[in-house]
Amino acid sequence: MATWKKVITEQDNLSSMDAVDSGTVNAPGQNTTLIFDGTSWQAAAAGTTYNFEILTFANDSFNSSTYLQGVVNAGFEAATNFTATYANKSGDLDQAADVAISGDTSASQALTCDMGVDGNTSQSLNVLYPTDGWTSGTNQLTFKLTAEDGSVEDTKQFSTYFANYKAWGIDAAETLDGTGTDSGDVFGLDTIDGAVDQFATTSYALPTQSSVAGTGYIHYCYPARISGTPVFWISNTILSFDLVSSTLDVTNTAGYTEPFKHWRSPQSYTSADNTFQVT
Repeated sequence: MATWKKVITEQDNLSSMDAVDSGTVNAPGQNTTLIFDGTSWQAAAAGTTYNFEILTFANDSFNSSTYLQGVVNAGFEAATNFTATYANKSGDLDQAADVAISGDTSASQALTCDMGVDGNTSQSLNVLYPTDGWTSGTNQLTFKLTAEDGSVEDTKQFSTYFANYKAWGIDAAETLDGTGTDSGDVFGLDTIDGAVDQFATTSYALPTQSSVAGTGYIHYCYPARISGTPVFWISNTILSFDLVSSTLDVTNTAGYTEPFKHWRSPQSYTSADNTFQVT
C-alpha cells in the first residue's frame, strides 16, 4: 500500500484546527503531534502516516457466492449498483472511480461501470450471465474497483461464480423429462424426496448419506461434462445403477440448458428408511 503526506494550505482545512481538544479531535499529548489524515486533524505519534484506501466494495444485489448459471447474454441482475467506502479520502477523487468487469463475460456485457468522482455509488449496471466455458466447473465474473486520491491508487475486487445444479431423488417414473419442475422432471426430483439445489462443479459426488423415503426409483442427474463413473450406495450397500442417458438435455430454473447424465436404480423402492450416497 502506498503512503502519502499532503501539505495543507487551504484556509478551510487549517480552520479545522479549531476542533482540537473540542471532543472531536483530541489534543496531542507528550511525543504526539497533529497530523492531517485527508479529512481532518488527528492526534497521533510523530511519524504516523495515513493511507488512502478502499475499505469496502460491494454490490447491492449479489456478492462472491455461487449462483445458478442462466442463459448466456440474458440478464442476471438488471440496473444493479455498486457501493464503496474509503479511509483517509481528502475529498472528491482526482478522477471518477470505475469498476472493471472481467472473466467469462458474455459478448453483450458492459465492461466498465462509473462510480463518479465521489466514488461512493455507481450508476446502474445490467449484469449478464457469463459464457458457459466451464473450464473449472464454474463460470466467473470479477468486479474490480480502482480509485485514486492524490498520487495514491488503490484497488479492491470480488468475484461471483456461476454453476449448474445436480438433481437427485425418488420418482415412480423410469425416465425423466429435461424440462419442468414437476414429478417426472429432472428438476422435480425433490417432489417426493430428494434435492435439486446442490451445485455440481467438477464432482458428481454426493458424499453425505441422504434419506430417500417414498416409493419409486432413485434417480441421479448431473451435467454430462463431469467425467468419471459414480459408485452408488443405498443403505450402505453398493448397487449398480443404470445409465439411462448421457445426453439428456436439461433446462434449469434459470433457463439454461445443457446435457445431463441420468442414472437410475435397478429397481423401485418402497422403504421410508433408505439412505443414498454417491462416491
